[in-house]
Amino acid sequence: MVIWTRWGIVVGLLGFACLILTQLGVNAAMQDGRFYQDHGWPKMLGLWIAAATSWPLGRYMNRDTERHLVDPASGQLVAVRSGGGHTLFFVPVQYWWVVFLILGGVFAFV
Repeated sequence: MVIWTRWGIVVGLLGFACLILTQLGVNAAMQDGRFYQDHGWPKMLGLWIAAATSWPLGRYMNRDTERHLVDPASGQLVAVRSGGGHTLFFVPVQYWWVVFLILGGVFAFV
């Protein structure tokens, strides 16, 4: 079961897309349809690319925004804050780079 809040599922799709694009690129570059499956470093490369892109994506998605509105009843200025809360498996999107980095290291040696 996949657990996410708001747009947190995007980081999972990002990781999957990086792995697929790496597979297509490496197999085409090596002119071998099985190269990606037979070696660990292309998977590490794909996951490390996902790690490099997940940090800025998460920082953008989970940025805090603040709006100042005037309460019509009292005439006072009220600050309304929103943003954040994009998680996948309870981990905020901007911290998934650590997970991708570790998984990349595991795939390099398995």
